[in-house]
Amino acid sequence: MANLKPLITDSLHDKLLWEKPERKDQSGSITILGGFNFKLKEVDTIFKAAKGYGVGSVFALVPESLAKVFKREDPYLVPITLDNYFGLTDFSFEKINQEVAISNALIIADIGNNSSTILRLARLVSNSIKPVVITNSSISLGLSFAEDLLKNPNLILIINFQNLQKIIKSSNIKLNQPLTSELGILKKIDLMNNLTSNIQAKIILIDEKRVISVESGYYLNQPLNIDELSLASKLTAWRIWSPSTNFLEHVSISNQAN
Repeated sequence: MANLKPLITDSLHDKLLWEKPERKDQSGSITILGGFNFKLKEVDTIFKAAKGYGVGSVFALVPESLAKVFKREDPYLVPITLDNYFGLTDFSFEKINQEVAISNALIIADIGNNSSTILRLARLVSNSIKPVVITNSSISLGLSFAEDLLKNPNLILIINFQNLQKIIKSSNIKLNQPLTSELGILKKIDLMNNLTSNIQAKIILIDEKRVISVESGYYLNQPLNIDELSLASKLTAWRIWSPSTNFLEHVSISNQAN
């Protein structure tokens, strides 16, 4: 911790308030990919949080069966087809590429464990020049191709302690000491600093009902004020609205309850 400074957040709201667009047509667009476990809860939570926070356009790519069964007043569900092994078809992957190309950012949630799907999405994410957020339920993507994904500075992982341990193991990165649950918060922050110095992707740890992240010699350690899916939505919005702003400032303002 000797080389890290805490992020000062006292006047953060006033600093960033003017950067939030007032007009819907200037508020950006987000694509959500999920529902592969044939449940709509995560996708719905992310969508509602993003729309409620002021994102101009939000669409969710979900399996065709979900899009047909779950009717919404806001027609945001875009159907994609799966093969007999619950993997993406060629047509569906092309549809994902098209949607991602015209949106400003991508959030990935509950994508299942189909190896072909994971491979295709890993290639898409590792080469993305737009913000991509991976949630806990899509961690299989990060575990299978950790080294490639962690090289992308546009990738953000919002994960719990167990998945952070898995990411470290999958990436073959050696830390100063093992990251174990017995360690205190400050030591975890120190080891996260060790980790982030070896990768370009950004990591937010949700642990003990706290939000923890480290970047460029600063750390953030706050109580988790909202659910982590809403945090993913709001953070993605800020990465669109003010991409040059400090990442930890984005995390902090996104964690504020509104």
